[in-house]
Amino acid sequence: MPSVAYESHLMGTYWARVPLNRSGLPWDDYVLTDITNPKLPKYKIYVFLNSNTLTPEQIKFIRQNLQQDGNVLLFFNNAGYSIGNYEENIKNLTGMKVKCNSQKIIGKGSSYNELKNIPVKGLSNLPTASTTPLFYVDDATAIPIASISGTKKIGAAIKNNGAWTSVYLSLPGIISPEFIRGIAKLANVVPVGPQEDVTYAGNGFVVIHAMTKGEKTLRWEGKADLFDITTGTTVAKAVESFTMNMEAFETRWFKRRICK
Repeated sequence: MPSVAYESHLMGTYWARVPLNRSGLPWDDYVLTDITNPKLPKYKIYVFLNSNTLTPEQIKFIRQNLQQDGNVLLFFNNAGYSIGNYEENIKNLTGMKVKCNSQKIIGKGSSYNELKNIPVKGLSNLPTASTTPLFYVDDATAIPIASISGTKKIGAAIKNNGAWTSVYLSLPGIISPEFIRGIAKLANVVPVGPQEDVTYAGNGFVVIHAMTKGEKTLRWEGKADLFDITTGTTVAKAVESFTMNMEAFETRWFKRRICK
């Protein structure tokens, strides 16, 4: 049931876990070397956090196997930077033309300024925790969504490549639950849980941890009976969603039984 995979070459990359957990979308994490594993499940959204060490073989695999089926691929900052012509590598990964001004350093605390009438929001007021050379989008065929603070350069953009969609974010370490949900909409993926609450879904289980008090709705594809693991009762039959009231920091565990 997970619809999002995020890839990193660093085992200690944890900054994305909070926004991913609070996006309402189920997700799995991998290291970059997993990307070519034939046992890797198929996803609709692929988030490449630290992909500067992508190999030519991995880039080829991404182009041949992931850039299709309406998938959305999200890349950050210096994707493919360490293996030669970074402009060519980023274009192969995103379909976008991206440039780098190595003489211009973007410092910690820099952020995005969202543009008007953009298809995906959620990047404003999120400062980066890292320094980076100035990477920016220079592609008239891409849809700009945000500029980099202190510059006039486009730092975030989306491009519809026909069979797939790419998203590029030039600043490291910036993402939000709202932004991830917007990306999910591009991939026609409906979040299982509400934004800001923590949701897990997979192998027939659905778990929600409420961060705030109030009404919560869980959703999934196909009619199913919903079994409450804690109480040992079936709380709904042949439904595609379930709404309940929860207290702040309450956790509920369910098992979905698909209706035949």
